[in-house]
Amino acid sequence: MAIAATTGQTMTGQINNQQDNYADRLVKLLPAEGIAALTAINGIIDFQSSNKIWIVIVFLVIGAFVFLWAKIIRGVTSWLQLGFTVLAYVLWATNILWPWAGMIFPQLHDAKPYIPAVLTILFTLFIPFVFPAPAPPQVPVKS
Repeated sequence: MAIAATTGQTMTGQINNQQDNYADRLVKLLPAEGIAALTAINGIIDFQSSNKIWIVIVFLVIGAFVFLWAKIIRGVTSWLQLGFTVLAYVLWATNILWPWAGMIFPQLHDAKPYIPAVLTILFTLFIPFVFPAPAPPQVPVKS
């Protein structure tokens, strides 16, 4: 199995307990590229004056990008890892687009704006329980 020289990441992009350090493993689960794109588009497009269908289109297109980026570019094949990456995107995107969520879903209009922020924090803190840090190697004790 080929190993990337600088990060210890396998060429397949999978979480590899033997080669990846813990920070590398967690980074593979967070959709940074998609969130960066969504944040930039959120600053460019005035969703307030746009048709609400554009919010949905941007959300879905970037969501597809996040999935394809993980699947093709990073070579991730684990459905659990892909699922966590897409769910992380949905939570982060909801947090970023929350001011416009009431336009799409009227029942969310009166919901508290801190709800998606708290869910994003909890999800990010929950990931290490699903993908725990490997146990430190046992060093044999010489007597």
